[in-house]
Amino acid sequence: MTRKILAFIIITLICSFRLTASANYYFLLIEEITYKTDNSTIKFPFFTSAIPEKVEVANQINKRLQHILFYDDEIINKTNIPSVEKYLFIRNDSIDQSGISFLNYTYELYPNFIKIIIDIDWAGGPYPVGAETDYLQFDLERGELILMPDLIDGAKYFDFLEKFWLNDCRNSIKEAHQCAYGNETGNYESDSAYTLEGECEFQCHKMNHQFIITNDSIFISNNSNCFPHVWQNCNFGSSKYLKINEIEDYLSDYGKWLLGLRYSYSDVKPYFHFVGKIDEKYKISLSILKSEEDNVVGEYFYWKQNKKILLKGQIQTGSKQIIMNELVNNAMTGNFELEWDDFLYSTEGFWYNKIKDKKLSVKLMNIYDYRDRGYNR
Repeated sequence: MTRKILAFIIITLICSFRLTASANYYFLLIEEITYKTDNSTIKFPFFTSAIPEKVEVANQINKRLQHILFYDDEIINKTNIPSVEKYLFIRNDSIDQSGISFLNYTYELYPNFIKIIIDIDWAGGPYPVGAETDYLQFDLERGELILMPDLIDGAKYFDFLEKFWLNDCRNSIKEAHQCAYGNETGNYESDSAYTLEGECEFQCHKMNHQFIITNDSIFISNNSNCFPHVWQNCNFGSSKYLKINEIEDYLSDYGKWLLGLRYSYSDVKPYFHFVGKIDEKYKISLSILKSEEDNVVGEYFYWKQNKKILLKGQIQTGSKQIIMNELVNNAMTGNFELEWDDFLYSTEGFWYNKIKDKKLSVKLMNIYDYRDRGYNR
């Protein structure tokens, strides 16, 4: 029997969290949706709004949350709850269906966002047993899933990673790679065991979506899941708590609003961040900010030099390219011509010098796209 509970949410603000903005969660109503079969028990929240102007915020939270839970765009609520069966683990005399075997949740409310903690188990299929705990944070202005890079000023993102994260993470990835290479070859001390190539080379720049905002800190993590499944015992992972007051200078205006350090709301800025190589050997990091007119500004730097070079250019949607000039002391010294589309897992193209008599290949991996709200476990 489906149990439906509708309740207004009341919560005491956490005093140690430095919040100056008034609470935005007053409008939010939470209904608990439950469903049981012989093999599965699930509970998840469904959101509605007490006021018309916030209906779309509640709808957006439902859309993002249920897509993460069920990998589908259909919205499950009290009127169509039996539809959830197609996502569940069912095993009987006539059906052997892999899917969710257990689903439960808790939540925490803050003035500008809600944190939903999901416990989920799967059964059946090629990997018969699986379990995850997901920490999902949604802002209460747009109802959007919050990603960790949203909180950081795009112009300072790589500075933030370098100061607070990359060294610890790289050490962890290198240890994992040494373990994996040694397990396969029996040689744990060769140069190859310590050399990161391919996807593992840039793994530390790909922040896990499962970051957690606590009372006074942000928990960030990454994993070394860039090896084949047979090496999974080597995926040590890396994680760290960062105090909000120590990273305050690196926060975006959106991050400051979200964490109560700024009163007025500011939207996530349209940044893209990339890491990759020029000429298959020169490692670079690149950030660009897009305007409504498809103009872009940004900068990039070579890892060995760490000197930022200004970029200005334009996205050419017709030819699906982005063309950017690099400038040093206001003089053009070269340009990039790269592929560009709506799905930017990676991009490639060429770098040219000023007179275009030198042409080098460019291959970049996208590590943040402000448009992409997909959630990857």
